[in-house]
Amino acid sequence: MSNSTHDRIASAFERELSTTPVPPSLRHLAVRAAVHDPRRNEPQRTSWRLVALAAVLTIALIATLVIGSHLLRSNVVPAKPGPPPAPRVGAGIAYDQARGDLVLFSGSDGKTGTYLDDTWTWNGTTWSQVHSPKSPPGRQQATMTYDPVRKVVLLFGGLGSTQSARPVSVNLNDTWTWDGRTWTEHRTAHVPALTGDWPSALAFDPVSRMVLLYGHTATDYAMQTWAWNGSDWTQLHPATDPGIDMASMVGTPNQVLLLGQGALVGGRYIDQTWTWSGSDWKRLEPKINLSAGAAAYDAQHGDVVAFGGTDTWIWDGATWTRQRPSVTPSAAGYMVYFTALHEVILWGDQSGNNNSDLWAWDGSNWKLLAAGSGQPSNTRRSGYVGPMTPAAAETAVRSTVTLSRPVLMPASLPAGLEAGGTVTADFFDLQYQSDQRDVTITLGILVAQPGFGGSSATETQVKFRGGTATYYFYDTTSPLSQRWLMWAEPGVMANPQLKGPGVPYFLSADGLTDQQFWQIANSLT
Repeated sequence: MSNSTHDRIASAFERELSTTPVPPSLRHLAVRAAVHDPRRNEPQRTSWRLVALAAVLTIALIATLVIGSHLLRSNVVPAKPGPPPAPRVGAGIAYDQARGDLVLFSGSDGKTGTYLDDTWTWNGTTWSQVHSPKSPPGRQQATMTYDPVRKVVLLFGGLGSTQSARPVSVNLNDTWTWDGRTWTEHRTAHVPALTGDWPSALAFDPVSRMVLLYGHTATDYAMQTWAWNGSDWTQLHPATDPGIDMASMVGTPNQVLLLGQGALVGGRYIDQTWTWSGSDWKRLEPKINLSAGAAAYDAQHGDVVAFGGTDTWIWDGATWTRQRPSVTPSAAGYMVYFTALHEVILWGDQSGNNNSDLWAWDGSNWKLLAAGSGQPSNTRRSGYVGPMTPAAAETAVRSTVTLSRPVLMPASLPAGLEAGGTVTADFFDLQYQSDQRDVTITLGILVAQPGFGGSSATETQVKFRGGTATYYFYDTTSPLSQRWLMWAEPGVMANPQLKGPGVPYFLSADGLTDQQFWQIANSLT
């Protein structure tokens, strides 16, 4: 593809990005006083005056205790069962082992970006909103976990806003604990200065008996690791930086796992699995890498369950294995292990697709416990197709895309792929994946803005389909490196994405050799 064509595609993408609305910031007891009234042995002959006086004093004492207790309790509103919490983006969630409740805090409403500074509990059957005497300010992307040593739920940070006529987003680096009755703020000597634009990760480390915190700094987005001992934070200085974005952390009985998309390795941006040794992070090398998402340790089955929105994965201590449940939640929600039910619980949708369904994983399948408000269970975005066979996907594309010509589809693909994506009258964007997701191919009519590789990357102009195309190879030293091909196919669109003529096409692959990639590219028809 000529430089002018490449520039037109890039500029079109920038125009589209600049005019597209960006969702609001993802850039992430009662007093008990039991009165013990011991009955003392009294002489059988007691003056009636003493008896009357004792009665009066007793009544006065009881009245004082009742009134005093009432006054002490007046600022606590007990939790009342009711409807489930509203769908939300970037909420904090944890399982309170001491009280046997799932605890949900804050998040934004996903529409206006308003922070919902509310606390909810779920006891295994019923949701209850708790009106705590004191509460953290509303926020999204706070991170929460249970601290079994202190027997409280720990909350740290997130993204909040100033209390002003025109609110401004601010990073919150405050620390709170939940004891089942109220929130308590801890003003510590040391404060992790992390950003709320990217979610941090929090989990209890069974080795050090402290809670680990991992996140991006607010100044230069460098990664930091901290430990919480119940009263203060201590910054740790591991020799190795995982460099993981959108991380999630899971505590197991003997280790902490850190999951997420890491840096470019071997020309591939793959989701990585790390573990904490007690002083350093160590990258594990499973045969299969999962597609990251929410995760929780399943104590009933002794493995880690992860769900990324479409796929369910199990970590057995050595590798990830994709599961094939007959029913699947429609969104990547918030996950915890609920001890009383011996199941992993998933609620809502972290990305804000207005979903508040409640699901449970029993070790082999998902089951819907309660349909929530908002988007119905198991629905997809408009135009979504899949999962289906590549042949079925081709049929869907050719019958649906009627306003753009030509429609190109591959005649040659590796065996055993599954297809899915978006198909409309104007364009299509399909993703083909292998069973264990170690091969991914993307094809579509779209103005793409792919990422770029490191020092071993190459970009060349190649002859392709009677014209030129840009061919980008992420790492020439790695045979399975990611690569992409972008060109303007001669044709027409009812709603052009380019200033000039042509239909923008994009083909990429991850996990294929160069020969396999070009076999697919040259089979397009």
